[in-house]
Amino acid sequence: SAHAKDALGRAATIVGTSTTTGDGGMTPEERLASKHLVYQCLPSRYGFNPADVHKADAIEVVVGQGAKPGGGGMLLGQKVSERVASMRTLPVGVDQRSASRHPDWTGPDDLVIKIAELREATNWEKPIYVKFGATRVANDVKLAIAAGADVVVVDGMQGGTGATQDVFIEH
Repeated sequence: SAHAKDALGRAATIVGTSTTTGDGGMTPEERLASKHLVYQCLPSRYGFNPADVHKADAIEVVVGQGAKPGGGGMLLGQKVSERVASMRTLPVGVDQRSASRHPDWTGPDDLVIKIAELREATNWEKPIYVKFGATRVANDVKLAIAAGADVVVVDGMQGGTGATQDVFIEH
């Protein structure tokens, strides 16, 4: 919600850390409230907006998420309000599948290309993060660094998402 994004942005600014847009694009509230805002480039491509990329302080390519490792997820239609639909360019009230992998790459060379595209799109002014679910951490970090990432984010299972499969929520 707008109130939650505003509160998270203000709190992160006060303690000196960053916030991340998460699934579905940037809200005006979080950009206004967050001193350091990281824009996520998601496997689903929901809400990807080049204009918002330029407003961000960094870009995070989401390869994986700890709360739904390799499984993807489902955004229930009841959560796709008019505001969410508008931000994500989706139909209102329709269930949406979250991809388990990013469609732009099948291997490490494709990640090199994606990072280069984002650098070019931002005139090489934004740091590029790569986010993995905590699985093969040593290998994933090596791949991200070789691909040119400035920051590697390792996301553990404790992270929450309402779009994951029941087996990940319960176990």
